[in-house]
Amino acid sequence: VMFSIFITFLILTNIRVKNTSGRRAAVLWKKKTYATTYQVKYAANPSFNKARKVSANKKNSRLTTKKLKKKTYYFQIRYSYKKGGVKSWSAWSKVKKIKIR
Repeated sequence: VMFSIFITFLILTNIRVKNTSGRRAAVLWKKKTYATTYQVKYAANPSFNKARKVSANKKNSRLTTKKLKKKTYYFQIRYSYKKGGVKSWSAWSKVKKIKIR
């Protein structure tokens, strides 16, 4: 029981994905105080085959993608943190879906 509570604590919540001008997507999240890096992955299929990964530093809580095709895209985000001087990654967030227009 304690292990599942810890894993839930590590997953990012409050994630939003919005359409922006120029066929781009903006991913917004709530910062974690102990996060050192954020990593966003997105793909045109829910199984994330051929997914693209983009990193953002700890100062950011927003990331804008490059131009995308007019399709449905799926997004996930995770963050890295240091525990005992060792870099670790959180679990991937829930999948967010958006249709690019």
